[in-house]
Amino acid sequence: MNSKLGYADAIVGLQWGDEGKAKIVDLLSQNYDYTIRVQGGANAGHTVVHKEKKFIFHLIPSSVLNEKSVSIIGNGVVFDPKVFLEELDSLRNFDKNIDKRIVISDKATLVLPIHKKIDAIRDEILKIGTTKRGIGPAYESKVARVAIKLFDLVADDWLKKLKLLIQYYGYDPDGKEFNENKNFILKYKPYILPFIDDSERMVIKALSEGKKILCEGAQGAALDIDFGTYPYVTSSNTIVSSIFSGGGIPLRSLRNVFGLFKIYCTRVGNGPFPTEISDELANKIRDDGREYGSTTGRPRRIGWLDLPMLKYYARLTGTSHLILTKADIFSNFPEFKVCVAYQNNSTLDVIEEYPPASIHLHTPVYKVFKGFTSFDSVEFKHFISFIEEYLNLPVYMVSTGPEKDEYLILKPDIYQN
Repeated sequence: MNSKLGYADAIVGLQWGDEGKAKIVDLLSQNYDYTIRVQGGANAGHTVVHKEKKFIFHLIPSSVLNEKSVSIIGNGVVFDPKVFLEELDSLRNFDKNIDKRIVISDKATLVLPIHKKIDAIRDEILKIGTTKRGIGPAYESKVARVAIKLFDLVADDWLKKLKLLIQYYGYDPDGKEFNENKNFILKYKPYILPFIDDSERMVIKALSEGKKILCEGAQGAALDIDFGTYPYVTSSNTIVSSIFSGGGIPLRSLRNVFGLFKIYCTRVGNGPFPTEISDELANKIRDDGREYGSTTGRPRRIGWLDLPMLKYYARLTGTSHLILTKADIFSNFPEFKVCVAYQNNSTLDVIEEYPPASIHLHTPVYKVFKGFTSFDSVEFKHFISFIEEYLNLPVYMVSTGPEKDEYLILKPDIYQN
């Protein structure tokens, strides 16, 4: 038995998702033995550029192209076998050994056609702006104890549970909906069974042997079901707590939390967005930053960086190191704005604390920064120093472009210690 225990690090988004986590996971995973996707489902698209080829992952961890790391889809994920196999087929064309590096937790929840149907019906009423991938209803069925887990497929004990699930949503348990979902399971089951395993036992064993684990979150902290801008949130906990409940990582094993944020903000779908801009500058940022949903293709809403929000979610996630992404998009801008406080629309009081429940009642207070022409410029260094002082956290890395090798390490490399 290895006397030195392993550890886990986590990567989380500190905004409304789309912070560029996939590139960072792909880059940092070379330092880990395992990478675990801990929550979410096929509603999140993670884009990786590898050897000049673009890959978009919705379920498979963004580390999968790393030949030295095992990629695990954790128990906190709601799993769509159709999407998984579509991704896997595209990867097999690139790497014939890819199957050996992928594991799916036997406790992950199965996403079925009934979930997608319910999702579409409800979004017409609620106008949340979901991806209609069945994510919310799948989590709902999990909490209602009527979901089908992947271990049900292994034990071949799912027909009765499927009838209960169909009945739960108000349909005939012996009718069309049942047959459609039964056929869906029968179609995909043989192809996913070889990947299913008891992932948390694998994790505990790996940690006891001194292995290193990277945990990949989906979406961003501002979409957290409890701490986000409710009700315009996702259906899972996107803060760091999901690495414990959705990845099987013991609390004592967590080492570092990398909190990612873009040099500006984006949001997809409805919900409050205090720093949103909608002029020609927003269109330029959207086009230069390729800010279109990788899952839906929807144009993302654009806004200035919000530091009170960033501070709030950095605290909630226990962020130890900051990673700034899309910094290249603002290079050569004459100037840009950053929200540094909020003014109450009624009392006119100015506060630096982010008020998620009443954000719609406040107006951003901005600080204007001079543009920068290089990442070695005085202007860029001043911007970084201001962020570090405001958040009382170090900016460990800056992503300077979409390619894997386009980044800067600003602090001592933690992997060299």
